[in-house]
Amino acid sequence: MKKYHFLYLLFFAFLSFSCSKKKLDLNSNSNDSLSVYLEIANDDAESHKKRMEVTEKALRIISSQENDSMYRVNLFKVANRYFNMPNWPNYKKTVELLVEKSEISKDNESLAKAYSYMGDYYFRNTKADSSFLFYKKAERLYIEQKNDAKLGKLYISFSRAHYMINDYGGSEFMAVKALKALKNTKDSVSIFETYNLLGVNANLMRQTDESLKYHKKALAILNKYKFPSSFQLKSLSYNNIGTVYITSGNYDQAIKYFKISLAQKDHFLNNPESYARTLDNLAIALFKKRDFTLLPDLFYDSIKIKDSLNLTSGIVTSKNNLSEYYLYLKDTLQAKKLAQESLKLSYKSNIPEDLLYSLKRLAFSDPKNATNHFERYNHLNDSLVVEERKSRNRIARIEYQTDEIILEKNNAVAQKWIFFWLSVSGLLLAFLIFNIRIQRSKKRELRLIKNQQYANEEIYRLILDQKIRFEEGRQKEKKRISKELHDGIMNKLASIRLNLFILKKKTDPETIEESLKYISEIQNIEKEIRNIAHDLADEKFPIKDDYSGLLNNLVSDFKKHDFTKLHLEVDKEINWDIIPAVIKMNCYRILQESINNIVKHANATNVVIEILKINSNIEILVKDDGCGFDISKTTMGIGLKNIKSRTAEIGAELYITSSDGLGTSISIKIPIA
Repeated sequence: MKKYHFLYLLFFAFLSFSCSKKKLDLNSNSNDSLSVYLEIANDDAESHKKRMEVTEKALRIISSQENDSMYRVNLFKVANRYFNMPNWPNYKKTVELLVEKSEISKDNESLAKAYSYMGDYYFRNTKADSSFLFYKKAERLYIEQKNDAKLGKLYISFSRAHYMINDYGGSEFMAVKALKALKNTKDSVSIFETYNLLGVNANLMRQTDESLKYHKKALAILNKYKFPSSFQLKSLSYNNIGTVYITSGNYDQAIKYFKISLAQKDHFLNNPESYARTLDNLAIALFKKRDFTLLPDLFYDSIKIKDSLNLTSGIVTSKNNLSEYYLYLKDTLQAKKLAQESLKLSYKSNIPEDLLYSLKRLAFSDPKNATNHFERYNHLNDSLVVEERKSRNRIARIEYQTDEIILEKNNAVAQKWIFFWLSVSGLLLAFLIFNIRIQRSKKRELRLIKNQQYANEEIYRLILDQKIRFEEGRQKEKKRISKELHDGIMNKLASIRLNLFILKKKTDPETIEESLKYISEIQNIEKEIRNIAHDLADEKFPIKDDYSGLLNNLVSDFKKHDFTKLHLEVDKEINWDIIPAVIKMNCYRILQESINNIVKHANATNVVIEILKINSNIEILVKDDGCGFDISKTTMGIGLKNIKSRTAEIGAELYITSSDGLGTSISIKIPIA
């Protein structure tokens, strides 16, 4: 199914006023006329043409007035009317005029608001980088004004801009900043929207538990404060909780919350678009549960509502979901027909995500032309990825440049203060130097004596420190060489000795020929001893080799003993290329030491080694059915000490369980992220 609908953006609430019954001279330029014009422009019941006409007349009245605070307040009202209609060209011109007039009057409060309005314009026209530029300008002014309420709302706008380019991490970060700014305000609507945004982003990042926590906090705000039922905010919250349960696979809970959303009072009457989306989500949940009782009727009901509202993108979503439904029922003709209709509408809606999913659905529904559809899908997807990356880079560059401007401004102020204090300090310094020179000649001899004593003490201390460090280094190097000889060379010698032990049982030419190969292994050990002697600082380990191959070779050497069955299982999900060399080296040595201890002491017939990736850890289990030992009574030998030391070196957790006659189990949990 297509990604279900999130209703994450809040409503745009518009004040609706009763029209005055008095007759109005529409050619009048009075302030009374202005207020009535603005009221009519805000009335959704009026025709678009009429609203445009009275808004332009209101603008002409305002343009004749002086550039004072009321002038700018009324200009913002005009901008709001253009936004609500919507009429983006006129909205932009009005906001540009507000920026100009606010700069002239040095009204930073209005200027910040105008910048945020301009950011909203670019956001509504899907230009995230440009919206980010103006939001940053507004942010700088709101920070200077210490206006947390406005700053919190602005961070919500930042969060939306990041969301628009699928930067869910950036959106979440800005939403958290909004929450911090709003915590001491009483703006319950903005706090609700912030929690809602956090929940949506967490769900898209598959953090379903976190998402539910945020959505339930949003719902708690709705239960605590009274909001007009026409806003249908509870319907929104219940819908979003349902989408989280779809993500987590709990379809019963998803269905429950979608039904609660649909049952909210006057949901369809107040917000038919929201109602249609929730119907679609309920249908998706039922489909995923394979409960077809209400299907496909729910999908068609949703399409019918969306069609009446001229919601082209929503119809694309529903038809794609219907296509998948019919494809599941093996009705390929209907599935293909719906996918083709969806693709045609996608070109009309001009929304890339709709086009992407339509192409994908058509590829599944039309196997004969699937290759062509997938090629178009991949081409479009690649171009969208590139564009998103460009947008993120531009946003990062804007943020950097804005921070640079702020830093330069702060540096300029700081430099002025520095110059002032340097001047004052220079005068004081000249006076002090005169007095100091007089006293210095008298104290010079005493200072020299004290300096000499201090120098002697310092030299003595440095000599002692050097001796201590030398001794510490010597002990550390001895320990390292001991560990390398034991873990590396001794284990290899033990392996060769065990492999040559077969000569006691077999003396046929083939066995002798096979055993002669271990002479080269002895030569390799000689080279390794020579390397240790030549370069004590480097620990030799073939980290550039195929690591899985190294592990298999290690196990293969010990499998040659006919008295021990050894099974190795390595998780294929582990990407050894990105694991640090120090972890791989220590894991190898730990396994080498563990196997050697089993062969030497355990008298085991079966050995199991598992290396698995669990969450962000690599877990190693070495288990044998040997004689075991009593951990509480047995003194830890050098082998176990080395295992413990290497485990600690890579920040891992070590667990050893063993008892007499029941074998031994060594478990190691290694964090890799």
